[in-house]
Order: sequence, then structure tokens, then C-alpha cells
Amino acid sequence: MTNLKISYADIGFNSARILTQDVITAPTLYTLDSQSNAWDLVAGHRYYRTMLSSAGAAASIIFDLGADYATKQNTADHVIIARGDLASLGTNTATLYRSSDGNAWTSVTTVSGATGPRSNDYITTFATTSAYRYWRLSWTSAGTSTFQHSKCYFGKFFTFDFDCHYTFEKIPLKKSVWYSSAGAQYFTRNDEPLYKVYCTWEHQSDATVYAFENKIAKYMRYCPVFLYTTAEHQALNNVGLLHASLTKYKVEKQWNNLNTITADFEEELG
Repeated sequence: MTNLKISYADIGFNSARILTQDVITAPTLYTLDSQSNAWDLVAGHRYYRTMLSSAGAAASIIFDLGADYATKQNTADHVIIARGDLASLGTNTATLYRSSDGNAWTSVTTVSGATGPRSNDYITTFATTSAYRYWRLSWTSAGTSTFQHSKCYFGKFFTFDFDCHYTFEKIPLKKSVWYSSAGAQYFTRNDEPLYKVYCTWEHQSDATVYAFENKIAKYMRYCPVFLYTTAEHQALNNVGLLHASLTKYKVEKQWNNLNTITADFEEELG
């Protein structure tokens, strides 16, 4: 098991439907704020927000992988809520459920554990589940809330054959670069320091390279990832979890079925 793992837009991104209206009678589903989009939960930049149109005591969103769910990645070992602080996680509650039929639901885990450079992202890991077609994120509040947050990533971590060599830098930025979903590069100014992480994975199989390119690199312009360390946290300067964009990568062939992957990541702010 490698120490540095990658959480990518997995089950949510590959869902055939994201149900935000009352298509299934129970539970009560999101009625989204006019500025929100369910797609923003599983793709796009960190500063995108998803929230209710009006405050309520509870709400849910359902991810349906579709009738062909068996052909997709359909198990989970973690869930991440980005900017869970905006939804007052710790006071309010977010719970992940799974179901075979979309009617009978079983709790997988309740999200807890603030982490990241600013302690405003939440991650919970658990033993890998069996395969399921339906998944549900449910919010509850002792009072009322719009449950505003940024991303909800859940599924299976991407792991490599061997751990990486790494360097990182923390830049007290006055200038920055960001990339649009179309791939255009923009230069901007920013007063918040951010992290850049540079990784080199050696001795990776062709299958691992293929999976990396098709699950992560293919969507690098509009699906940032989360870098996560399990035990040795130095690779991320002891922050544990980092929301970041893959800005560039390269694959070099070493030998038959042996490859080197180099990748640069830049922290997402917002």
C-alpha cells in the first residue's frame, strides 16, 4: 500500500444521474440555489459552491451510476467534503449511504475530521465497500442550514505500484496561474500562500499508467484532485490532505512494463 494516494472525481463524476429534485419520493432531495449546480459537487474549481435554495433541517442528493454500474468503478473507501466548514460540519452532519435499489438505504459513514492547510476540508476513510449502484449524501442540522460546501468526492483512492519521490514548496504568492476548463492559461494575483507538489513515480506498470491517464490526467483541466497521505505526511508538509490541480505530467518508458510518471500539482484555493 502506497503512502500518497489520489482522490479523484470517481463515483459522483461517473454517475448517470445526479438527482437533486424529488424524483425518488424519499428522502427529501436538494432544491438547489439558482447559482448552484449539482455538477459543481464533482467537477470544476474549488471556489464553486453547492447549496440549498433556502435553509432547511435536512436534505439529500442521490448519485445513480446507472443500469451499467457493474462496468464502472462502484465501490468506495473514502469520502471527502471540501469546504465543509461552510456547512458547519461538526455541528451539522453529512452521512454517506449506499443502496442496491434506490429505496432501501444503509449508512456507510458519517463524515468527520477537519484537515488540510486551513482545516476546512473533511475526510473519512473506511474499509472498501461492495459494489452498489446508488449512493446518497444526506445532510442534517439541529436547526436549519443551506449546507453550503464545495466538493463531494467519494469512491476508491487511486494508488500507484510504488511510492513517489517528491518535493513541495509553499509560495507566499502575489502572482499565480490558473487554467480554464478549455485549457487556457491565465495569470492572476493572489494574497494567499499556496502549495505546489512535484511527484515522480518510478517502476509503474503499463496498467497503472493507463489508469492514471484515463482516470486523472484525462480530466485534469476541469477535475482537480485531492492528494492524501496515510501515515508519512512529509510529502504534503504534514497537512494530510491537499485539494490540487494536476498542471502537467509526463510518462517515460523505462523498460518492458516499467514506466516513470512525473506530475506537478498546484493547490486549489477558494
